[in-house]
Amino acid sequence: MSWSIGDIQVESIYEQDLLDIEALIPQSDEYKHRVDWLRPNYMNERDQLTGVIQAFLVRTQGAVILVDTCVGNDKDREFVEAWHRLSGDFLHRLCKLGIDRSDVTHVLCTHMHPDHVGWNTLLEDGSWKPTFPQARYLFSETEFDYWAIQLADYANLADSLDPNSLPFQVMKMMTATHADSVQPLVDAGLVDLVSSTHALCPGIVLMPTPGHSPGHVSVHIQSQSETAIITGDCIHHPIQIAFPALGTSVDTNIEQGVETRRLLLDFASSEKVLLIGSHFSNPSGVCVSRCGTAYRVDVSK
Repeated sequence: MSWSIGDIQVESIYEQDLLDIEALIPQSDEYKHRVDWLRPNYMNERDQLTGVIQAFLVRTQGAVILVDTCVGNDKDREFVEAWHRLSGDFLHRLCKLGIDRSDVTHVLCTHMHPDHVGWNTLLEDGSWKPTFPQARYLFSETEFDYWAIQLADYANLADSLDPNSLPFQVMKMMTATHADSVQPLVDAGLVDLVSSTHALCPGIVLMPTPGHSPGHVSVHIQSQSETAIITGDCIHHPIQIAFPALGTSVDTNIEQGVETRRLLLDFASSEKVLLIGSHFSNPSGVCVSRCGTAYRVDVSK
């Protein structure tokens, strides 16, 4: 999938399907059959919500930007079997778009969950090395600081936690994620901590979309009077467009996430913005219109 936003080009790089969305959005089973437009693109013939894990290559004058970097190869992610020690062809897919690893000038992670930072690094000679050695890696400073505190607290309390509990397993995975996909970049001096409204380059600006995580950001793209927003995880699945109050099981602040979605959807519907959903199945780019007090998807060009 690809989109032209004025003279800025956005292309999707698929890594794998996103599974168990009904578990991720616990109330979705109750609501999904009320939304006729979910079929066939976002709900399959077995009545399962569908999604993907993908990155976005953004090309503009003077910059080659990779937004989010999926799960990555060889990462220990035992808690999520589908993510554990992958051996996928993500870099080959990037190469097919005419981009070498050294061509990427910026890597932007909308937040620091494992399926958004994995290809930040790759395993070489038994150690984790930056995948894109010429790039600056950008993280929201709020997001980075939040996880630094959380991981330090976890390290101090891990022995007192139930190892079978969800919080323990999530923090164990986040600890591994930071160690193999973030810390090597810090050690290499490639990380820039930025504000949640940081301007990467002309036409590409971060916008704060907290709730899923405290420092979560989306990417606002504007060129030649056309506008798009790469959502990150403030909207995981189009069912949350129809029902913005539906949160996920891993939101740090569900109420804040709901408010973020409502504000984003109100803006997108009133300003004719193309929403590019980070986990949306094909088509990932959608236009949104009001439907009573909620919203619906109109598939984009």
